[in-house]
Amino acid sequence: MTTGIEFTHSGVSMKGDWEEICGFAKGFEKVIEKAEVRDKTVHRYHNWRPRSDDSKEDIKKKTVEGARLDISELEKNGLAKKVDDISDCEDTGKIKTATSKVVKDLYLGSAKYFSKMEKIIYENMMLKFNPYFFDDVGFSANLYVKSQEDCQLKFNFTDSVMRDKVKTIVKG
Repeated sequence: MTTGIEFTHSGVSMKGDWEEICGFAKGFEKVIEKAEVRDKTVHRYHNWRPRSDDSKEDIKKKTVEGARLDISELEKNGLAKKVDDISDCEDTGKIKTATSKVVKDLYLGSAKYFSKMEKIIYENMMLKFNPYFFDDVGFSANLYVKSQEDCQLKFNFTDSVMRDKVKTIVKG
């Protein structure tokens, strides 16, 4: 898997045509699994990674969806959950319960609004000037597509231990 691959200070990069990049992206999924990247991250990357039958529009949609706020995650773990916990833990009566529901609705409504704004901004502005990208806590990927014959996929790792682990697996 090392043909055409460059090892950079921050990770791994490959230049090639669209088919080569898609093959590299698929193989890299197995690399991050072996490197024990979080399952949630591997799943998100699997959904994002370029495939040979993807168009630029498909990659754009996947990039936008991956970059937006995860509303379901906010509902489970954000302020809305804390508001529920407060109303569940204390015998506060109907007024506090009603207030907590209003705050929760306001919070989730704001998050949904900002998520829609993010989509508009990414679709109409960000992706016109930047590469397609995947971003997570453990690593990021940037996909540059000039033409079917001229593409580049770069993986960057913030954690040096994970970066070294991934490089070792790729060199395999």
